[in-house]
Amino acid sequence: MVFVMFGISVIVFLIFFWTPGSDPAARIAGRNASPQVLAAVRHDFGLDRPLPVQYALMMKKLFITRTWPRSRNRGQLVIPQLVEATPITLSLVIGGAFLWVVGGIAVGLAAAATKNSILDRA
Repeated sequence: MVFVMFGISVIVFLIFFWTPGSDPAARIAGRNASPQVLAAVRHDFGLDRPLPVQYALMMKKLFITRTWPRSRNRGQLVIPQLVEATPITLSLVIGGAFLWVVGGIAVGLAAAATKNSILDRA
């Protein structure tokens, strides 16, 4: 499980940086930031370092020093915002799973009731 979690964290980290038009420094500094401001932001946040170093620093902040990230829009810690959104997310997941199970049972019953028909051959 540890290897899977590590792999997922690396993939998400790389997607964050390799998505076209997703320069983190530009998002932090704003749309009309000058090249000097972008360079300063990259230096301040460590975005001018190699990706493995950035990943190691991010993991250190999250798990060793517990320096939790802040939302750029609200200026609040991200973790309490995630906790606040968890009940809504869980209700959507549970509702979707319920619909998926009910739909699967309905399709299974329809397939069983129409044995050797055109629906069964599809």
